[in-house]
Amino acid sequence: MASLQTVRDQARPLLAAQHPGNEYLLPQLIRGVINLTFTPQDDATLPLGTSKVGGHPDLRPDSWPRDAGGQPMTFAAQFNLTDLQAFDEDHLLPQAGLLSFFLGERAMGGHVNAGHFEVRYEPDLTAVRRTPTPPELDVPPDAHGVAFTAGVHPFGSFGTWLDDGTRLTIPQDHLVGTPAWAAVTDAADITEDAYLLGVAAVALMFPDVTDEDVTLLTIPNAADAFPFAGPCSYAFVIAPGDLTRAAFSAARLVIDFD
Repeated sequence: MASLQTVRDQARPLLAAQHPGNEYLLPQLIRGVINLTFTPQDDATLPLGTSKVGGHPDLRPDSWPRDAGGQPMTFAAQFNLTDLQAFDEDHLLPQAGLLSFFLGERAMGGHVNAGHFEVRYEPDLTAVRRTPTPPELDVPPDAHGVAFTAGVHPFGSFGTWLDDGTRLTIPQDHLVGTPAWAAVTDAADITEDAYLLGVAAVALMFPDVTDEDVTLLTIPNAADAFPFAGPCSYAFVIAPGDLTRAAFSAARLVIDFD
């Protein structure tokens, strides 16, 4: 697969031919993604702040996230943002710290309201400790280390308001359906494994998710390292302004029962 910059360079004249002056939309139309692959690990041997899924999280003392009913949430994953710098080609995420994801019992049953999931950003890794799973929860999934690769996601369905006040809806024009555009983007497939950034296809059908929103983490139901996912696919999304401010508490959760 060609690099993100190469794909954008190839796509730019195609976009310019159909929508002159709107080439600034390319970073949204063709997005970088960080693909994830997983390897089983002994959680006890992993250093603090390791990027991983499952096992026990690294948290500040006495800070395990709890849902709106006071019950502890299930730890899904944590990512050391320093590990991601080389793969986050648009520099969307903070350059350091730990980004962790938790799901409450009701979230895993389909409730996406605030208070049933949490995205936590910890900028100071010296403040965290390996934290045992609370006894109220089941034994946590086995820990898996994470490896990262950069990829490309084309936005097959995209709408935005332009600077002149008009609405641009890409699939309704003559761009996405052209052989030239397909030749540039057809190798950039969305995988069935979990990934960071990119396009959360599961989220696009929900009216409260805009095409400008940034996907933090997508967990498809086929992702073996997330056994709790069951028949659901999950996507954590955040508005660009909230991401710029590192206001991860404003993230939203989308669930699709496949």
